[in-house]
Amino acid sequence: MYGALRHIGIEKGQEFTPSKEQQKMLDDALAKLHLEMKDSFTYYAPKIWGEQSQWTLPVNPEMMATNATYTSENWHDYAGRGTTFAYYIAPPASLAESRSTAYIKGILDENGEPMMGDYDYTIHVPNNVPASRFWSFLTYSMETGSFIYNADRIGWASNEPEMAFNDDGSVDIYWSAECENRDYANCMPITKGEQFFTLFRLYGPEADFFNGNFVLDDIQKVSK
Repeated sequence: MYGALRHIGIEKGQEFTPSKEQQKMLDDALAKLHLEMKDSFTYYAPKIWGEQSQWTLPVNPEMMATNATYTSENWHDYAGRGTTFAYYIAPPASLAESRSTAYIKGILDENGEPMMGDYDYTIHVPNNVPASRFWSFLTYSMETGSFIYNADRIGWASNEPEMAFNDDGSVDIYWSAECENRDYANCMPITKGEQFFTLFRLYGPEADFFNGNFVLDDIQKVSK
């Protein structure tokens, strides 16, 4: 990679003075790379429950196989590493050994389509989530890999007093760019025109999560 950069004038210890043509070339390349990274992050992780749902592991198989080094004896997965660290600050070195928490990624709706801020979404969480402590949702922008800009709420957790439960102990969670204008309890703001994703986190995950007895419903687009 350093050799490739040197060919366009980027070299350690040297001043980089790109021409206007080079600046346009690099700006175009960055825009294309951003689109490629979003597409890769949307589709590179395996589904956690196979064809039963759209929920996936948070990261690609190469990360798990290499304990987050992205390097094996025969290859270095620079693309997967770049994409992962663009969207996550510090993934655990070994997901297999991280049993105090478990994360799964919701990035596609029930129809397998990327979730966009132009629509409202919901998910029904049953009362038997196998988490001994609590569970939570956090929502992120696909443009930045960070929380939704200017959102007054970035997530919900089952141990919050403000969370509204159904009579049977289940919970309905919503996402909308107009939470304040919707009759939704437990709503998280999203941004119109922007793709987003969510992480469902189990704190103290129990056996039913790991053995497949628990399968979380897909996120559904709300008909308006």
